[in-house]
Amino acid sequence: MSYLWVQFKQSNPTRSIQVATKDCDNVDQFIEEIKKKFSNLLGSYDADQIFISLTDGGTTLESDIPLIFTNTVVTPIFISVIQRKQINTWLPNEIEIESKLVERDPYELELKDNHWLWQSSTYDV
Repeated sequence: MSYLWVQFKQSNPTRSIQVATKDCDNVDQFIEEIKKKFSNLLGSYDADQIFISLTDGGTTLESDIPLIFTNTVVTPIFISVIQRKQINTWLPNEIEIESKLVERDPYELELKDNHWLWQSSTYDV
């Protein structure tokens, strides 16, 4: 069985770990294997948020690139992730904009700590 060395570098870098390449024909399939091996760090990320590169901070490898290279513990593949941004805005269930009273549908609001959390980041008036 063949392996590639992989390292996850965020605020606290991990040591390089071997990840099996069996049944991995391309980068996308290998990312799925990386996700399994680093499940405690990557379990909450979707595969489309995980990227790999051959150098620290280098250009990410495209999804369809075949895994035809080898590496060593001192030249690992580097993992990076892209965080999804979530915008939460606190608003009352009624707001006044330019002297026009606007009521929001209740399914867009969530009451939390006596404040209304509006679930949408788009505001139509």
